[in-house]
Parts: sequence; structure tokens; C-alpha cells
Amino acid sequence: MSRFAAASVALLFLSACGPPPCPPLFPCFSDPPPVRTLPVEEPSPQIVTVSPSPAALDVFTGAPIWARFDVAPSRVDITVRSGGEILQGTSEIDESGRRVVFTPLEGLPRSSAVEVELAWESPESPASWAFDTGAWGDPLDDPTDLVGAVQRLDLGTAARHRGLAAMFAAMHGEKGLLLGIAEDSALEIGALQLDVVTADEDGFQEPCVPVSRVTDPEAPGLWLDPTASLRGVDVPMPLAGSGDHYTLQDADLDWTVHPDGDSIAGATLTGVLDAREIDPLLTNEDDDEEGVLCDLVRKTVGVECFDCPDGSGPFCMDLELSGMTGARVDIAIEPMECD
Repeated sequence: MSRFAAASVALLFLSACGPPPCPPLFPCFSDPPPVRTLPVEEPSPQIVTVSPSPAALDVFTGAPIWARFDVAPSRVDITVRSGGEILQGTSEIDESGRRVVFTPLEGLPRSSAVEVELAWESPESPASWAFDTGAWGDPLDDPTDLVGAVQRLDLGTAARHRGLAAMFAAMHGEKGLLLGIAEDSALEIGALQLDVVTADEDGFQEPCVPVSRVTDPEAPGLWLDPTASLRGVDVPMPLAGSGDHYTLQDADLDWTVHPDGDSIAGATLTGVLDAREIDPLLTNEDDDEEGVLCDLVRKTVGVECFDCPDGSGPFCMDLELSGMTGARVDIAIEPMECD
């Protein structure tokens, strides 16, 4: 057999049996080097903000305790203590999955130090902070000092509506409500008469907005020191960026007054909104289409508007605002009329 033929047979044999092994001391470039896959650790949830704030003073005894994370934790345990005792309550995670809220069953103790501890899947766990509650819930020294006084109620981000809370918060902006306890109130027997009107961003009464005068002797508000409430009243509500307003119909309003009489907290406002009053904000000025907000609510959160109390059609929806605070202001509510 010739030398060429022998080499051909050897090559055929090697091709059939696979490549020869790499010679020692030399790298083999016929195959790519093996890839080593390193495990990638998911970032653990981090606390973004908490409420009440650490070291906060005079916290409302009805305030919820919550913590917001940057990403949704799989589980969070909250332990709340005061005076060495664990406070009983309920905890839940909101729709975003990133905010956990603890609500004490009997509220927070008055004028006390409160400690909160959070435990979750993170190297930073557990985390804790503390704050002090105020004398909220104690009776006022002299409730009659409130007669003639005006409190500015901040609306802020108080709107609660599944899916549309941010829209309503933007709709109110930095405006609020002025609550004036009328001179004909008889707080000593629990009878509360109130004037309600919208307030601008600086806290002053808005012109051209009618004052809601809740002074019907047959249906006065109720003063039960230190809480106040109104039932079934029409409340003017401010609209950011304009002097216009809408009306929250058949509304219930509750709030708690601090013993010093200078501030309020834990205010809630619930009522019926005729969505047609908001439709112009969502359409062009020349468009008089009705039902725009109702369509948005139905498509966004699957909630249907219901028949309005005046029988004008299915254009009404419930609206709730809660957790509002306010402070006494040195102004008087005056009736105003505009052309």
C-alpha cells in the first residue's frame, strides 16, 4: 500500500471515530469552552416609606399603620406594641401588593409610645420604628370655644376609589373644605350647625361657590365630644385649576377634634357623585356628551354607575374620602354671590 493510501485510510478511521484527543500542554480549540452559569439573585424588597413617620408626635389614635415597599414582598409580619403589650389588629396588602396596612382593632392608645416591627424576606429584616400618639379622644376643656370657629379640611390624597383614586386626588389638587361651626349651634346639648364651602390652595374661601348651610333644626349635625358628624347633606367639592365645583350629594361627614380645639383628624366623607358634573373635565369644552366618567369607571374597574337620586338616569357613583386632617384658620365664612 502506498504512503498516500495509508494516510487516507487513517483519516477515514479518525473521522469515523471522532477527533483525536487534544495533545497535552496545548488547548483544544475544536469545541467552545464550557459556559458557567452563575445564579442571579432577585433583589429583596426594600421599605420605601412608612406611616406614621418615625419619631412622629401627636399621632391620631385612629390612624392606620402602613409600610410601602419598592417591590411586592411575598409575606410581611407586623407586630405593634405599646407599653410592652402587643396590640391586636388586622393587616392586609393593598391592590398594588407593595403596601401593607395594619389597623388596630380598638385604635391606638392615647398619649402613648408605639413601637412597630416589620419582618419580611430580606437581609434588612426585621425593621422597626416608633412614634407617639396624642391626646386624641380626650374631651375638650370648653367645647363652646368651637362655636364660630372655622377649620380647613385638607382633601389631599384622601379619595378612596378602586382604580380611580389617583384621578380624584388630582381632581381636588391642593384645595380643601372650610368647616364653620355656626353661631346657633348648641354644643352643650350636642346640636351642631355647620357651614361648608370650598377652600382654595391657600386656604381661603373660594368666591362664587355657594355655602352649604347645614342649619336645619330638624336635622342638625351631632356633637359628641370630641367627635362631630353630619348626615345626608350636600357638600360642595373643589376642582383643581378652576373656581368651579361639584356637589357630593346625600353626604355623611365625620371628624374628631383635638382637645386643644385647634386641629381635626380622622375625617371621613362619603356621598353620591353625579358623574355628569365631572364629564366636562374629561372631554373637549364643546362636547356635551354624558356618561364619559361612567364609561371610564365601567371599563377600568368594572363598576356600573347607578340611578341618581333625582331619577335623571344611571349617572351616579359612590365616592369616599377618608383619613383627612385639618387645622383651625383665622377666617370667617361669608355668603358670596356671583353673576
